Amino acid sequence: MTVAEPPAAAAPGARCEGGRTAGGRVAGPPLRVAFCIDNLSASGGTELNAVRTAERLDRRRVAVELVTMQADGPMRERYERAGIPVHHFGAGGSLVGWGAWRGSRARARFFRQRRVDVVHCHDRYSNVFCGLTARAAGVP
Repeated sequence: MTVAEPPAAAAPGARCEGGRTAGGRVAGPPLRVAFCIDNLSASGGTELNAVRTAERLDRRRVAVELVTMQADGPMRERYERAGIPVHHFGAGGSLVGWGAWRGSRARARFFRQRRVDVVHCHDRYSNVFCGLTARAAGVP
């Protein structure tokens, strides 16, 4: 039995078969990702997981913008320090009222205008409000 040799590693950024880079991604502009989270509090693991992930993404490969339903909180400054734009689409004071749904048109317009490639929802409320809006806007 013969063991196949692994393919030789290409230099970072070098194009491989099929127009992909050595890292496997198609060469070209960065992937546009909208991180969605309901609030900017620092009270739980979800909020910290989202900001830590966003801070560590390679900006040459991934362009991240944050969509939130509540405008302010301790994590806002951390996103801004990392150079990640924060966009607030109001919930009308409550995540369970009609105001939260009214922001859906604005979010859908934002996703289309920014030509977002992927909407990544981080919590229950953003799954409902941003996830459904992204689907309606034709964004995975």
